[in-house]
Amino acid sequence: MKNKTLDSIGFIGLGKMGYNMAKLIKKKSEINVYGFDKDEKVRKSIKEFGAVSVNSLDEMVEQLGEDQLNFWMMLPSEHTSKTFNLLVRKIKNQGDQQFIIDGSNSNFKKTIKRHKKARKHGIGMLDVGVSGGILARETGYPMMIGGDKDIYEYAKPLFSSLANKESFGRVGEAGTGHYLKMVHNWIEYGIMEALGEGVNLLFNGHYKNRLDIVEGFRIFTNNTIIDGTLTNVTYNALLKDPNLESVKPYVEENGEGYWASLEALENEVPSVVNSYAVSSRRISRGKDDPKHKIIALMRKGFGGHDTKK
Repeated sequence: MKNKTLDSIGFIGLGKMGYNMAKLIKKKSEINVYGFDKDEKVRKSIKEFGAVSVNSLDEMVEQLGEDQLNFWMMLPSEHTSKTFNLLVRKIKNQGDQQFIIDGSNSNFKKTIKRHKKARKHGIGMLDVGVSGGILARETGYPMMIGGDKDIYEYAKPLFSSLANKESFGRVGEAGTGHYLKMVHNWIEYGIMEALGEGVNLLFNGHYKNRLDIVEGFRIFTNNTIIDGTLTNVTYNALLKDPNLESVKPYVEENGEGYWASLEALENEVPSVVNSYAVSSRRISRGKDDPKHKIIALMRKGFGGHDTKK
């Protein structure tokens, strides 16, 4: 690469996480941020923190210029392929420094195909599994990164602006970032299931209606073995809604747990806890049990996911 300095990034997708990530890049680095989102109101709001709002991908390409055709997609997985293919058509053969970062929750098998397509057209690519949900806007975004080492080093100022140096890193070749994030989310399913089952027993066990569950979880969050982010999220949910009356017992999923369960089956890797947690969300939807109510509220607490009222 002729110019070793990353000056600009085109950020595509300004949703629950994307908006705050673009804001953090602008705040913590000297990188110019150009933002695009289909929501015009959100798109224009990034001007408040000094980013440049663009109205289309064509305008973004034009404003970045051929020396800095660098893009970060932070989109729902169902919109990632279309946007990626559009970007490839718009930026191929325009310079020697362009790259695309896929920060979406993409299936790693599709990610590998995108890497091959990008490479074919002389475009660098990284797949980045981003963790932390909406909570990370305060603490930084842990990132698991796969792809070419040279592109990773070139894009490193982006990652440094989004997280502390211990919470991101290149984990391997094309697809490994999304693969690791898939497994991370699969483990997350299992932990949430365990917490949900604990809450269920506290609601319906021997001391039903005679135990201060909120106080119990307050203690859990103070240096016990199960203390951690998800236990804290559970406690905060119970603090706001001790009887879990605000939510239906219906838990959505984003696909990664299912992909990981399939991966375990295909490779004959035993999986009991996490695969059961994936199935549990499906077989118990609509049943009036505290377990799935609290899991739904956990997802809302750390990821901003909607619940069914």
